[in-house]
Amino acid sequence: ADGIHVDYSMVSIAKKLLNDRLFLISDAVEENHGEAYMHIRKEDRFMLPDGTLSGSALTMMKAVENCVRNVSIPLEEALRMASLYPARVMGISDRGRIETGCRADLVVFDEEFRIHKVSLNGSVI
Repeated sequence: ADGIHVDYSMVSIAKKLLNDRLFLISDAVEENHGEAYMHIRKEDRFMLPDGTLSGSALTMMKAVENCVRNVSIPLEEALRMASLYPARVMGISDRGRIETGCRADLVVFDEEFRIHKVSLNGSVI
């Protein structure tokens, strides 16, 4: 949901069609200036030296924010798209929910989507 790879209007259509089968991902890439492959960050994206798009610099929090602000997906649903739905696809039953018996991985953020605290397995980091 970066608005670069897929336009927000298409995300909206996909959400209507797929409902809880649509989830958020990040490219999980970083800048690389190696000899065999050069991958350069330019603002919100990664590019090859020739200008070809090679990845997104999107964080998961920014993906959630984009869904809320640009696709009008309710915050609670955008959070499920970032947590519960991917966990289901991977067959991980103790993630993506705040329930007894589930792993306590939590992010505390404000109304501007700025992260203030992160808890992994119940411990603040």
